[in-house]
Amino acid sequence: MTERRSEPDSTTAPGHDRRHIACMLYPAHGHTMPAVEVVAELVRRGNRVTCFVGDLGADDIAATGAEIVRYDVPLSVEPPLVDPTVDEIAEASLRLVVETSAACDVVAARLSDDVPDVLLCDIIFYLPGGVLAQKWDRPVARLLPVFASNEHFSLQERLSVGVDQIDFAHPAMQEVDTRLAEFRASHGLTTDDQTGFFPGDTELSLVFIPREFQFQGETFGADHAFVGPCRPRTSLLPQESRWSPPGDGLPVVLISLGTVDNDRPDFFRVCATAFEDLPWHVVMTIGDKVGEAAVGPLPPNVEVHPWIPQAEVLAHAAVFVCPGGMGSIMGSLSFGVPLVVVPRHPEQYANAERVAELGLGRLLPSDDVTGETLRTAVLAVSDSASVRDRLRDMQADIERAGGARLAADHVEELLRARGARPV
Repeated sequence: MTERRSEPDSTTAPGHDRRHIACMLYPAHGHTMPAVEVVAELVRRGNRVTCFVGDLGADDIAATGAEIVRYDVPLSVEPPLVDPTVDEIAEASLRLVVETSAACDVVAARLSDDVPDVLLCDIIFYLPGGVLAQKWDRPVARLLPVFASNEHFSLQERLSVGVDQIDFAHPAMQEVDTRLAEFRASHGLTTDDQTGFFPGDTELSLVFIPREFQFQGETFGADHAFVGPCRPRTSLLPQESRWSPPGDGLPVVLISLGTVDNDRPDFFRVCATAFEDLPWHVVMTIGDKVGEAAVGPLPPNVEVHPWIPQAEVLAHAAVFVCPGGMGSIMGSLSFGVPLVVVPRHPEQYANAERVAELGLGRLLPSDDVTGETLRTAVLAVSDSASVRDRLRDMQADIERAGGARLAADHVEELLRARGARPV
């Protein structure tokens, strides 16, 4: 299904004579939202952008002036498994290949008579998306809302998902190989060369973190552009939807478990009472799985919302307590707000460890969260002069990274290198 919203803010005449960029976004908040402003910037510059999306974030993408096409196939957005078994890893790998290949078939069908000049792929789509780029002989850029990997740093190894946890003889893993071969063959590519399953490894990667936050960032070359978080130039919210701090002048702590793994009423109950005897104002988002009644009676200095725009609160916050999604971390660092990270999943632990390593906040394992440990961590980071100094440095690093403008520069460089002829 194709939808079109507002026209781009550009003097370029509409039509198919403009340079065409296709963007494949994964329908999870931490994957779609970092790319919204990049899409907006590309449209502002007069490029024609076709953006493949799920329901999540579709309205934000459509508001950029891009043409949106929904995948209309199932794509899992369940929270990551905690301590997965060998069977669960194998089955999850197969599900990922099946789902992303089906989504890429939607992309191929939609673009068969309108081949883009450049293809942008979220990292989750990169394998089948790279096949399409190879089929069309087009450059492909990866969109990374996570740590990048190279020969010096492996995110997979950091997440402790090593070879010893993957049974390549498992029937599901063998089916992965079969499905990948069938997908390549269905798009007219040979399956003899196994390295062909990873086309475009030397193409551009747009990484939505600053190089200084990346593990061993100095070891990455020009093929990785660390553009940092790409925040909108102005708030996308109407004035009546914005959040304002109470007039009592109390420091604000924002507490959130994100948009996926937030079915944890016990955690929210601890947080609701942790600051009741302290001169702090608590803003807590609990998602749509836990009702306010499950959180219990609220002290007068606590406000609870199913959802609230993080940036609206971070602009006034003294501390941010979160599970460690990269988008939340980058948002907090952009505003110079120290973090208390309460991770549950391997990727969150890697993010939290980097926060602690760089002195930007504290790691508090979720199993160790009590009212006392939470208070102690929040007060410690809010009172720390060294944390404030590190935050100022990281804010400067984020500003220098370039954001959406630099990301668009890199994409347009791929267009220039190719000649960007109309298709």
